[in-house]
Amino acid sequence: MKKSFFLVIFGVIFLMLAGCKQPEDAKQAGEALIQSYIYEESTPELKAIFGIDDTSMIKENQNTFVTSIQNQFPEKSKSDLESFQQKVQKHLKKVSSYTIKVENESKEAATLEIGVKGLDTDDESVDNQINKLIAETESKVKADSSEAELDAMINEVSYKGLETMYLESPAEEKAVTVKLELKQNPDDKEKWQIVNEDVFFKNIYEAFGL
Repeated sequence: MKKSFFLVIFGVIFLMLAGCKQPEDAKQAGEALIQSYIYEESTPELKAIFGIDDTSMIKENQNTFVTSIQNQFPEKSKSDLESFQQKVQKHLKKVSSYTIKVENESKEAATLEIGVKGLDTDDESVDNQINKLIAETESKVKADSSEAELDAMINEVSYKGLETMYLESPAEEKAVTVKLELKQNPDDKEKWQIVNEDVFFKNIYEAFGL
């Protein structure tokens, strides 16, 4: 009889605890995503919040950036592009900023507004520097310049323009708002899931000017 009684009590307590399970604070979840995905900072709490390994996310982002540039400039070595990627990250951390506002939050769902002042790659000062690079390159072109020489000059000024765009850009004056919607993971109620994950990551990446 006592055994049955304790089993019932244990069952009730278990159900109560299961009902109390909920994800981490939504604002903390948003912070962890930005720190890991955008700033590539070590964020081990991402595992507990989303079930995502921060090291894998950071490595994937770095590889994606390097590969995309390498596709445009195959003559550049991987080590040079990795160095460039690190410089971009350093500049991004220096000039960009963001705020997080929780619109609504419950244990089942949350909506956040992330205000981002990312890199202003269309800034007039950046355009002027790029135009100066183009003018300097044009002055080097001679009547007898070969096609190979012209291609090399075009590639070089294009790469320098890319460096200028990413490394000299100031922050946007006006913040861009990106919405982050979260829902409780049905398979692990202590974790969040990102609603429309691909769309969110694309929007937040672009908002930071990347």
